[in-house]
Amino acid sequence: MAATVSARRRAPAKINLYLDVLGRRDDGYHDLETLFLALPWGDAVEVTQRDTGPAIDLAVHGIDGVPAGERNLAWQAAARFREAAGVTQPLHIALTKRIPPGAGLGGGSSDAAAVLQCLTEMYPGRLDDAALYVIAAALGADVPFFLVGDAAIGRGRGDELEPVALARPTLVLILPPFGCDTAAVFGAFERGRRAPPGGLPAMREALASRDPAAIRAAHYNALAFAAMKTHPAFLRFTSDVERRLGRAPAMSGSGSTLFDLPDEGAAAGVLDALADLPGTRVVLQA
Repeated sequence: MAATVSARRRAPAKINLYLDVLGRRDDGYHDLETLFLALPWGDAVEVTQRDTGPAIDLAVHGIDGVPAGERNLAWQAAARFREAAGVTQPLHIALTKRIPPGAGLGGGSSDAAAVLQCLTEMYPGRLDDAALYVIAAALGADVPFFLVGDAAIGRGRGDELEPVALARPTLVLILPPFGCDTAAVFGAFERGRRAPPGGLPAMREALASRDPAAIRAAHYNALAFAAMKTHPAFLRFTSDVERRLGRAPAMSGSGSTLFDLPDEGAAAGVLDALADLPGTRVVLQA
């Protein structure tokens, strides 16, 4: 019996500590300036080579309603790698989900990047970093970031990356029991509230200071108005969170995840204030 060839990877969620939309591109995407931060929380991916069976078999665990076929980015990542690298053996992908779809946390993109990393480990030397980047960028604008991980400034579609080192703040993720449609949010985007003075450099300075109040003040997401305009339930949810906390929460991606940056030692108080709010909270300590 042949030895089992397999690999496992964590597929972390991300937040956007800063996100500005600079304009629409000729290819239909938008030019962005964003600061990505990968989180120590997310999905898990395992890829196993099999002797028989379909070319790609994907099993999804943990969250109902996530597609398990060709519509899943993890499946598409495996298909593109197989074609580019000349892999002929059948592959089984086990995807354990914690990141909800439509959350603005990059779950599908992170899963796809984790599959590419697993296959690179299983078939070393087949594709170099440049080839992996081409596959990742074709799958989605956020996928290349998850190949880099940790923290990075994203420009262009978000896939022109500059890795950065930064101090990690304590975060409370606030996940409502529904998602936001990314295409609808971008389709409704119009310039509303301008970025805080100093823009992205001010956010980097705030992170270096480790002052939660300064980080909260420097946060900006140009898509927030469009997300609340297209999803009235999200507007109501965000307003409820703001009322309970006494300050506006931050938003990741195109929604629906909100996050708060509590003062030192105040995470428990944030959880208490949101105790009977529908959805899920996740505390990520610095």
